[in-house]
Amino acid sequence: MRALIGVTCPTQVDLNGTTNYTYCRMIQDVGAVPLVCSLPSEVEQVEPILDALDALVLTDEACQTRADDALARQFLLAALERDVPILAVDSGCRLLNEVLGGRASEPSGRLTAHEQGALPGHMPCHTLRLDPWSCLATCIGDSRLEANSFHRLIITQPGRGLVPVAWSDDGTIEAVESKAHTFVMGVQFRPHLMATCGPRIFKAFRRSAETYRQRKRQKRQLAD
Repeated sequence: MRALIGVTCPTQVDLNGTTNYTYCRMIQDVGAVPLVCSLPSEVEQVEPILDALDALVLTDEACQTRADDALARQFLLAALERDVPILAVDSGCRLLNEVLGGRASEPSGRLTAHEQGALPGHMPCHTLRLDPWSCLATCIGDSRLEANSFHRLIITQPGRGLVPVAWSDDGTIEAVESKAHTFVMGVQFRPHLMATCGPRIFKAFRRSAETYRQRKRQKRQLAD
């Protein structure tokens, strides 16, 4: 049975929309099963959703919300407590960071906003420097990464347990990871659009989802 990876979407969503398609196609291409789902709208939905999933992608469009959204906060904290593998992208990265007490803001001084401009999403617009010991660098197999960029806000303070692992040339934090979890990664770029780094990141994510799925099965067997 393949790992089931949740792909968060807005409450009102066109299931044929480009964003969902590109995430789902990438997940399918690396050998997992995508499940498009919205963040819970009722507290009773939190545990059943997490029970069903083997991993969770916090997408850029679905996370146009704030960490003071009590249900979003409860949902993400519950996922973290279970050690659900999480890949948080763009706005999803900032939501994850804020839920853990971090901050993001408009750039000022030498930190400049990064805009893709007229370049299509599959083309990189700048180079990132990676922590060579990070999960991201291990996924990529390199300490540098050519990435796209669509974000207008920057992470100014990483949340509790999150460690910066990628930076642009101007010092902007472009990715964070949790060292306390098996796979919790937040990226400011959009890897699902990039054929260069996307498959490598999502393959590592799929492997983590499969490991989590196996752990869940073992716990259920012991409970029985």
